[in-house]
Amino acid sequence: MTVVDSHLPRHAAQRRIGSAPIVWVAALLLGVPAFWPGLEELAAHWTTTAYAHGPVVPAMVAFLLVRALREQTRTAPATGHARFGLPYRLGLPALALGVAGHLTGIGDLAAYGLVLWLAALVLAAVGPANLGRAVGPLLLLVLMLPLPQIVQWETTTTLRLLSSEIAVWVIRALGVPVFLSGNVIDLGVVQLQVADACAGLQFVFPILCFAGFFAILARAPLWQKALMIGAAVPLAVVMNALRIAATAIAVDRIGPSVIGDTAHAVEGWSVLLVCILCLGLLPTLLRAATPVRLRAAPAGPVYDFSTEGIGRLALRARAAAAPRSLIGLAVAALVTCGALALIPDRTPLQPARAGFAAFPLRLDGMVAAPGELDPGIARVLAASDYLDVTFSGAAAEAAPVNLFAAYYRDLSEGSGLHSPTICLPNDGWDITDISTRPVDMTGTPYATFTATRAIITRGRERQVVLFWFEQNGARRASAIETKLRVFRSGILDRRTDGAFVRFVTPIRPDETVADAEQRLADTMRSSLPHLPAHIPL
Repeated sequence: MTVVDSHLPRHAAQRRIGSAPIVWVAALLLGVPAFWPGLEELAAHWTTTAYAHGPVVPAMVAFLLVRALREQTRTAPATGHARFGLPYRLGLPALALGVAGHLTGIGDLAAYGLVLWLAALVLAAVGPANLGRAVGPLLLLVLMLPLPQIVQWETTTTLRLLSSEIAVWVIRALGVPVFLSGNVIDLGVVQLQVADACAGLQFVFPILCFAGFFAILARAPLWQKALMIGAAVPLAVVMNALRIAATAIAVDRIGPSVIGDTAHAVEGWSVLLVCILCLGLLPTLLRAATPVRLRAAPAGPVYDFSTEGIGRLALRARAAAAPRSLIGLAVAALVTCGALALIPDRTPLQPARAGFAAFPLRLDGMVAAPGELDPGIARVLAASDYLDVTFSGAAAEAAPVNLFAAYYRDLSEGSGLHSPTICLPNDGWDITDISTRPVDMTGTPYATFTATRAIITRGRERQVVLFWFEQNGARRASAIETKLRVFRSGILDRRTDGAFVRFVTPIRPDETVADAEQRLADTMRSSLPHLPAHIPL
């Protein structure tokens, strides 16, 4: 923190408690109600494997900060500190995100604001003279935040496919026949599904976090620190691919009995520990491989865990006077809390709707056969209600048409709402053509809207897919646009519900794409008038 007034005798300064720690703690506590939705969001995510490292991050950052500030300047930056505007440029937008989190019910917004708020408080306390020392540790705070759900889906798919491809390459190199279809590894007698837990994503953030911690702590040149951070994700993917390959070979040699939840968990945590160990040893190996005359880092141990000087820093911080920027942030937090207390109840509205179980199964001569999702898929989808029916007869005489719809009561919470372009490759489907196009449903409650149309292939199979997202009476072709609309709708209309709608039909060998699209359109025209009862407009 900023040092004490240089005019006070040292012992006198250490005996008294300055205003800085009092104001800093007050500003921190005032942030609790301001960022409460974010704290709830973080607490929920930190119970998952992917973000279980979250509670450790603040402790890491605190340790790195006090080490970095041990040698801070002892001269009071009176004028420069008074004009230090960076804490305001971080703190005020942070409070705005906290308010937005309250108004929309989107906890992620408040969580992002919380990280900015913590950074603003630290920078206000340490002052401009110590900005360079504080930035590195503060950047680690980002790694305790959950990714936006859609970004996480995209990342999951990429890592899963990459892990599967590397694993299959290793299996084939060892002479075991194997076929890969999406994320299904076919060994002939046994098929292995590469799930999220096998893809490395659940350990990427803990590994990245430790890579950043080691990089900041290591006495190494900048390029080695960058290499440590850059190696984290590839290392996680490769190690998990080797784990998948080892499991597949064990299944091929011994049988499916080697697969179990306990073994799976032990393997996963073993991969995490091996990755952390490799990253921790990397600067030592690089130093050993670098000639002495070319070493840019100072001599001595690679990692300096010394706590020398931290006690003196604590004494100086204890007696420090509060900078104006810190006082200003505390006042801003107090005003924000007062404003939030005046905001009326913002509980999202729940429009009346009929459950999908009441959806008619006979429409204009078509008969719909209801389906049911695999429990694992339903759990990932996390929909409040879903409809899965396949029409045949009449408009769907030539080939069946599948209608799938998933309704979410509250899209402001983490949900499985995502584009089919993310999950289709996992099942071995290749997207050969995709575009957005207008859909004319004049005469139905949907009129004309824009949807995404895709042609997908798997072996000799071909299908045409049409899908869109519903939110508060509006249709969007993009899941990201829908999520952004939830932000606006949550504030203005208190509507955060939404849905995903998809129609699929196969393209027969004896017909054109246009024929299949016409079959989709005819089925949609018969079924869409019944959807508003289940997906409120």
